[in-house]
Amino acid sequence: LGKNAARKIDNKAILTAPWITKVVVDDPTDVQKVVQLRRRWSSALDKDWGEAEVIVLCQRFGWTAIMEDRTGREACIQAGIPVVYWTSMIIAAAAHGLITMKDAWNLHKSLSLTSSPGIISAHEVHKPIFEKSIAVVAQLAKKYEYGWPQTLGSGKVDGLVERVRQLAS
Repeated sequence: LGKNAARKIDNKAILTAPWITKVVVDDPTDVQKVVQLRRRWSSALDKDWGEAEVIVLCQRFGWTAIMEDRTGREACIQAGIPVVYWTSMIIAAAAHGLITMKDAWNLHKSLSLTSSPGIISAHEVHKPIFEKSIAVVAQLAKKYEYGWPQTLGSGKVDGLVERVRQLAS
């Protein structure tokens, strides 16, 4: 989360969670890349820090980005960085049994209250789509023998979730 995002109360809870490790963009080359991305996007002074930092860190460490922001997602795709929506990450975690379906749905609902709705809304009418997506992603992981977190980096999770949503419409 970028510097400005850390000010939000919900984000502070995430930043102090015992399961998260903070990684700071402090390498001069990485800092310059962050600045270059924000210039390319014509970002306001208080915007897009987190997205740019995530992209630079994912490039450096070979990570998968978890991002809702359209500009950031497009930049990930252009740079060849695997990227998934928060919802897809939660679905994949449930598909691997790291979180129960009930806890996954509740987490999805709580995140939807503080950010964009993502690829599946948190309205109860969409809960069956969410649950079906967990089953489909579990099949993907089994078929290709993806472990956690390789499923996220496969580049297939968002597409599968979107397909399940489309078929349900």
